[in-house]
Order: sequence, then C-alpha cells, then structure tokens
Amino acid sequence: MKTISKIFALSLVVLGFSTASFAQSTATATASATLLTPISISKTADMSFGTLASNAVGGSVTLTPAGVISASGTGVRIMNNSTGAAASFTVTGEAGQSFSISHPATITLTSGSNTLTVNSIINDVTNSNSGSGTVATGGTKVINLGGVLVVPANAPKGTYSNTSDLTVTVNYN
Repeated sequence: MKTISKIFALSLVVLGFSTASFAQSTATATASATLLTPISISKTADMSFGTLASNAVGGSVTLTPAGVISASGTGVRIMNNSTGAAASFTVTGEAGQSFSISHPATITLTSGSNTLTVNSIINDVTNSNSGSGTVATGGTKVINLGGVLVVPANAPKGTYSNTSDLTVTVNYN
C-alpha cells in the first residue's frame, strides 16, 4: 500500500508540472510592405545664357529658373533677339512623396583652353542647390535651374559649354 501511495503522490507531482507546461498563449502579427513607383529624373532642356558680346570691362549674365536672362555691368551685352533657357528636368515618382534634390552650385564652361564660370546655380523648387520637393499629384515634378554667368574682362570669343557637370540628383526622403 505504501508503494501505491508513493506512485499516487509521484503522479500528482508530475501532473502538476505538466499542467504548467500547457499554460501558454500565442499571438499572430501581420507582415506587409508598400512598394512605391521608383523615382527617376530626366533632362528636358539644356541651360543657355544666349548669345552675348563682351568688352574690356566684363560683367555677368543672370539666368533665372524661369528662363529670363539679364546682363549686369557695362561690359556684357545680350544680343538682339537672344533668349535664355533654364536647364529643365522632370522627376517621375510616387505622387505626394517627398524627395531630396541636389546639384552643383558652380560649374565651369570651356571653349578650348578658355573658361567661364557659372555660379549661384539654384533650382525653382528650393531656391538653392539642395533641399526637398514633393512629387505632384500626376506623378511628376518639373525642376528648372538658373545661375549667374561671370564674363571676365576681355573674355575670348567662342562657344563655351559644359556637357557633364550640371547633374541633378533626386532621392525619396
């Protein structure tokens, strides 16, 4: 009888521990992901300060992001019927998404061994060379760039250009 009592007592202890092992609970989480339209940018127009004449004094020509050119100083003249063109880029992406924008503030134009500097390059989204914008409702945003062309005294004639440094970068924020 004593053996039966010991077996019974041992069974109760084992059952007590096994009850604790059944005291568990579970929960389930949902996993999700949202994929956005990839952001991209393409050039739609090149920057042009128009056709200019300069003399021994020099000066500068300002090109606004709206494409308006104006000369300052007495040494630079915008030739009749010459117009400017802002550099223009189209950003395509997810409507309503914020993006960062950056581009150089200064570039150098060359004609052979001669150079001219374009500085104070700004865009019409942030009025600087960096900052943030938002993709418009239709999924695009146009960015226009202007700057100031510095024409030194006695600048040699020529067609000055830069085909690689006016790069605009955009990224989702």
